[in-house]
Amino acid sequence: MSYKDSNLNTKFALFRNDLHNEIYYDYYSNFGYGNNINLNRTRHEGVEAHIGCQLTSILKIAANYSYTEATFTEGQYSGNYLASVPKHIGNVQATLDENIYGKYSAQLNYVGSRYFTNDYLNEMPKMPSYLTLDLKASWNIKPVILSLLAMNVTDKKYSPSGVSVD
Repeated sequence: MSYKDSNLNTKFALFRNDLHNEIYYDYYSNFGYGNNINLNRTRHEGVEAHIGCQLTSILKIAANYSYTEATFTEGQYSGNYLASVPKHIGNVQATLDENIYGKYSAQLNYVGSRYFTNDYLNEMPKMPSYLTLDLKASWNIKPVILSLLAMNVTDKKYSPSGVSVD
Protein backbone atom coordinates (compact mmCIF):
# COMPACT_ATOMS: atom_id res chain seq x y z
CA MET A 1 0.00 0.00 0.00
CA SER A 2 1.35 3.44 -0.81
CA TYR A 3 0.37 7.08 -0.98
CA LYS A 4 2.13 9.93 -2.72
CA ASP A 5 1.44 13.60 -3.26
CA SER A 6 3.69 16.62 -3.78
CA ASN A 7 4.86 16.71 -0.14
CA LEU A 8 4.27 13.24 1.28
CA ASN A 9 5.35 9.77 0.20
CA THR A 10 4.37 6.68 2.21
CA LYS A 11 4.69 2.94 1.67
CA PHE A 12 3.58 0.06 3.84
CA ALA A 13 4.06 -3.63 3.10
CA LEU A 14 3.40 -6.93 4.80
CA PHE A 15 5.63 -9.78 3.71
CA ARG A 16 5.99 -13.51 4.16
CA ASN A 17 8.72 -15.58 2.55
CA ASP A 18 8.89 -19.34 3.05
CA LEU A 19 12.37 -20.43 2.07
CA HIS A 20 13.70 -23.87 1.27
CA ASN A 21 17.47 -24.43 1.06
CA GLU A 22 18.44 -21.00 2.34
CA ILE A 23 22.23 -20.89 2.07
CA TYR A 24 24.27 -20.25 5.20
CA TYR A 25 28.01 -20.25 5.83
CA ASP A 26 28.72 -22.75 8.62
CA TYR A 27 31.98 -21.77 10.30
CA TYR A 28 32.35 -25.12 12.07
CA SER A 29 31.88 -27.54 9.18
CA ASN A 30 34.61 -28.89 6.89
CA PHE A 31 37.04 -29.56 9.76
CA GLY A 32 36.95 -25.95 10.96
CA TYR A 33 37.50 -24.37 7.53
CA GLY A 34 33.82 -23.59 7.03
CA ASN A 35 31.43 -24.48 4.27
CA ASN A 36 28.17 -23.30 2.70
CA ILE A 37 25.20 -25.39 3.80
CA ASN A 38 21.46 -25.39 3.17
CA LEU A 39 19.33 -24.61 6.21
CA ASN A 40 16.09 -26.37 7.03
CA ARG A 41 13.00 -24.48 5.88
CA THR A 42 12.69 -20.96 7.26
CA ARG A 43 10.00 -18.29 7.26
CA HIS A 44 10.68 -14.55 7.14
CA GLU A 45 7.60 -12.43 7.80
CA GLY A 46 6.91 -8.95 8.98
CA VAL A 47 6.22 -5.38 7.98
CA GLU A 48 8.11 -2.62 6.21
CA ALA A 49 7.15 1.03 6.40
CA HIS A 50 8.47 4.21 4.78
CA ILE A 51 7.46 7.82 5.13
CA GLY A 52 9.05 10.76 3.36
CA CYS A 53 8.06 14.38 3.67
CA GLN A 54 9.15 17.50 1.77
CA LEU A 55 9.16 20.01 4.64
CA THR A 56 10.36 22.99 2.60
CA SER A 57 11.51 23.54 -0.95
CA ILE A 58 15.02 22.37 0.02
CA LEU A 59 14.51 20.16 3.13
CA LYS A 60 13.25 16.59 3.02
CA ILE A 61 13.01 14.03 5.81
CA ALA A 62 12.43 10.31 5.50
CA ALA A 63 12.13 7.33 7.83
CA ASN A 64 12.17 3.58 7.19
CA TYR A 65 11.34 0.76 9.57
CA SER A 66 11.30 -3.01 9.21
CA TYR A 67 10.08 -5.63 11.66
CA THR A 68 11.03 -9.21 10.79
CA GLU A 69 10.24 -12.54 12.42
CA ALA A 70 12.64 -15.09 10.91
CA THR A 71 12.19 -18.62 12.24
CA PHE A 72 12.93 -22.21 11.35
CA THR A 73 9.74 -23.99 10.31
CA GLU A 74 11.04 -27.56 10.29
CA GLY A 75 13.89 -29.70 11.56
CA GLN A 76 15.58 -29.81 14.94
CA TYR A 77 15.49 -26.00 15.32
CA SER A 78 11.81 -25.62 14.36
CA GLY A 79 10.32 -22.58 16.11
CA ASN A 80 13.71 -21.02 16.90
CA TYR A 81 14.71 -17.64 15.54
CA LEU A 82 17.11 -17.53 12.62
CA ALA A 83 20.48 -16.24 13.77
CA SER A 84 21.91 -12.91 12.55
CA VAL A 85 18.47 -11.52 11.65
CA PRO A 86 17.43 -8.55 13.80
CA LYS A 87 13.73 -8.05 14.45
CA HIS A 88 14.05 -4.27 14.20
CA ILE A 89 15.91 -2.20 11.59
CA GLY A 90 15.31 1.45 10.85
CA ASN A 91 16.74 4.74 9.75
CA VAL A 92 15.88 8.42 9.69
CA GLN A 93 17.36 10.77 7.10
CA ALA A 94 17.33 14.52 6.61
CA THR A 95 18.40 15.91 3.23
CA LEU A 96 19.13 19.51 2.32
CA ASP A 97 19.05 19.92 -1.47
CA GLU A 98 19.89 23.45 -2.53
CA ASN A 99 19.92 22.53 -6.24
CA ILE A 100 22.60 25.18 -6.81
CA TYR A 101 25.33 24.55 -4.24
CA GLY A 102 24.93 20.89 -3.44
CA LYS A 103 23.05 18.20 -1.61
CA TYR A 104 23.74 17.28 2.04
CA SER A 105 22.33 14.37 4.05
CA ALA A 106 22.53 12.99 7.56
CA GLN A 107 21.22 9.51 8.28
CA LEU A 108 20.77 7.79 11.63
CA ASN A 109 20.74 3.96 11.33
CA TYR A 110 19.45 1.48 13.89
CA VAL A 111 19.99 -2.30 13.89
CA GLY A 112 18.35 -4.32 16.65
CA SER A 113 19.81 -7.14 18.68
CA ARG A 114 20.11 -10.56 17.08
CA TYR A 115 21.40 -14.03 17.84
CA PHE A 116 24.98 -14.94 17.03
CA THR A 117 25.41 -16.62 13.65
CA ASN A 118 25.95 -20.06 15.18
CA ASP A 119 23.24 -19.87 17.87
CA TYR A 120 20.54 -22.06 16.32
CA LEU A 121 19.26 -22.98 19.79
CA ASN A 122 18.80 -19.31 20.77
CA GLU A 123 20.50 -20.00 24.10
CA MET A 124 23.31 -17.45 24.14
CA PRO A 125 22.95 -13.75 24.92
CA LYS A 126 22.13 -11.75 21.82
CA MET A 127 24.53 -9.46 20.02
CA PRO A 128 23.72 -5.88 21.08
CA SER A 129 21.76 -3.42 18.99
CA TYR A 130 23.60 -0.42 17.59
CA LEU A 131 23.07 3.07 16.24
CA THR A 132 25.30 4.77 13.65
CA LEU A 133 25.34 8.15 11.94
CA ASP A 134 26.31 8.66 8.28
CA LEU A 135 26.89 12.00 6.52
CA LYS A 136 26.94 12.63 2.78
CA ALA A 137 27.59 15.65 0.58
CA SER A 138 27.48 15.84 -3.20
CA TRP A 139 28.00 18.55 -5.77
CA ASN A 140 26.99 18.46 -9.42
CA ILE A 141 29.89 20.12 -11.25
CA LYS A 142 28.80 19.23 -14.75
CA PRO A 143 29.74 16.86 -16.27
CA VAL A 144 31.06 15.43 -12.96
CA ILE A 145 29.23 14.67 -9.72
CA LEU A 146 31.53 14.81 -6.71
CA SER A 147 30.41 12.98 -3.56
CA LEU A 148 31.82 12.56 -0.08
CA LEU A 149 30.47 9.95 2.31
CA ALA A 150 31.42 9.58 5.96
CA MET A 151 29.97 6.45 7.52
CA ASN A 152 29.69 5.88 11.26
CA VAL A 153 31.01 9.36 12.06
CA THR A 154 30.59 8.81 15.82
CA ASP A 155 32.95 5.83 15.56
CA LYS A 156 30.46 3.47 17.20
CA LYS A 157 32.03 0.06 17.88
CA TYR A 158 29.72 -2.67 16.60
CA SER A 159 29.68 -5.90 14.67
CA PRO A 160 27.14 -6.57 11.93
CA SER A 161 27.60 -10.30 12.50
CA GLY A 162 29.36 -12.55 14.95
CA VAL A 163 30.13 -16.12 15.93
CA SER A 164 30.10 -17.16 19.56
CA VAL A 165 32.89 -19.45 20.67
CA ASP A 166 32.20 -21.53 23.77
